[in-house]
Amino acid sequence: MRGLPYLYSGRTYTLRVRGRDKLGNTGEEAVATCLVSFTDTTPPPAPQARIAGTEPLRVVWQEANDAESGTAEYQMAAATAADLSANPDLLRWQSVGRGLECTYEGNAALPANYYIFVKAINGLGQESLTTIKAGMTLPAIPVTPAPPVPKIIVPPKEIKPGVTIIK
Repeated sequence: MRGLPYLYSGRTYTLRVRGRDKLGNTGEEAVATCLVSFTDTTPPPAPQARIAGTEPLRVVWQEANDAESGTAEYQMAAATAADLSANPDLLRWQSVGRGLECTYEGNAALPANYYIFVKAINGLGQESLTTIKAGMTLPAIPVTPAPPVPKIIVPPKEIKPGVTIIK
């Protein structure tokens, strides 16, 4: 068997199976329809995240294998405090699909230490514990100072005898 696609709880699937012997002869096709129903009582494990780049901030993580209902997606959020509820408006939880990385550009005008939060959601919607990847300060946009005002240098006038300079 080559493997089954990702199965979701609550969906009906039709399986078609046919045997083949060493000579290449095939048997009749057997068809079965089944409703997939999981009894997953545990959330997926927390993904193990690490910072992989800083411009923009890039976080990668290892797959959180949920043996019972599979990992359906990962979500990430960013905050300027280790407690996401302390500033939830910075970035709400966003799905990054089944990918194993995300990037965050932050607000470079306001440099801050950013905390990246990653969690896994399994096939039944259960959430893993949140992995916090802390300690990344994004630099501020460099402010280019205005060029200095050029000094006007007037060469001294040559004073000739008998000439009076009036100011």
